[in-house]
Amino acid sequence: MRFHCLAALLSLVATATAQAWSITANAPSVGSASATLFQGMPWTQSATLPIGPVAAGSFLAASVGSLGSNASAGGTWTPIAGGLAAPLAFTVSATASAQVGGPGTFAVSASAAVIDLTLNAPQPVAGRLIVSMVGAAPTQPADYLDLDVGADGSIEFRIATNAPNPGTVDVPLSIPANGALVRVSLRTFAHVAGAPYSVSTGVGIAARFVPGEPAIAVFDATGAGAVVGIDHPIGNNTVTLSIGTPGQTPYLMAIGGLPILVPLLPTVTVLVTPDVTLAGLGSITLPLPPFPGGSALYFQGLVIDTAGTPRSTPSVRALWP
Repeated sequence: MRFHCLAALLSLVATATAQAWSITANAPSVGSASATLFQGMPWTQSATLPIGPVAAGSFLAASVGSLGSNASAGGTWTPIAGGLAAPLAFTVSATASAQVGGPGTFAVSASAAVIDLTLNAPQPVAGRLIVSMVGAAPTQPADYLDLDVGADGSIEFRIATNAPNPGTVDVPLSIPANGALVRVSLRTFAHVAGAPYSVSTGVGIAARFVPGEPAIAVFDATGAGAVVGIDHPIGNNTVTLSIGTPGQTPYLMAIGGLPILVPLLPTVTVLVTPDVTLAGLGSITLPLPPFPGGSALYFQGLVIDTAGTPRSTPSVRALWP
């Protein structure tokens, strides 16, 4: 009888734990940060992020300074108490800076880490992870931050000096009973030498999970010569899609149930089955009905530029959880 009571109590504890929205972090590999200052002799400070659980807050920090020169690097992750619409949210960021106050001095700093975030829900649920860049864009060629849902090698969101600003992106995300894994890999580097000068750089993201809503994002940019805008607010079950820039004339919008790839002209590639076509509209607001999970719709636009050349936009996919 005692055993059955204990088993029942443990079951209740496990259920109560599973019912909480939560985010935990783990380092699958060793991370590091270092800061070095040379003024006739080197001063170096370094820090290591060991494999295993990572507490919220600063997970890497190294700094050194002397006589008007300094170097520092570090990384931080923060879980954020979400609201009813977005019950899970988090940030991850890293910075590096270097400054020298005069000749004969150099400063260098760097940080690198991989953080696995596990998002837990009270019960299995699917929705969209809204990811955006925070802070200033990175300034150094080697800087990057990659977000990989499921840690399967497919990068859903990237910040890098050699990549365009990703803006805000919707990523489809399902949270099973054992949680959903989101891997964030990052690196920053700053170096300066010689004359008085300073360099600072950083990478950072903010993410929110919204259950029950479709993820809407650019799907295929093959042959795209015009832009498409996406306005997908939380909670109102609509999306507004716009095509082109003020100097371009909207010509056609297509909505279809399947993605395709048909080069039509040197400047036009058809990426969507044209099940529904709308002429002459620069923007359209579409309802998002509660379709079955796994349902998808695709959208693409066509504009005419100032030289009279037709140009297609990337395609956009709405994927229901």
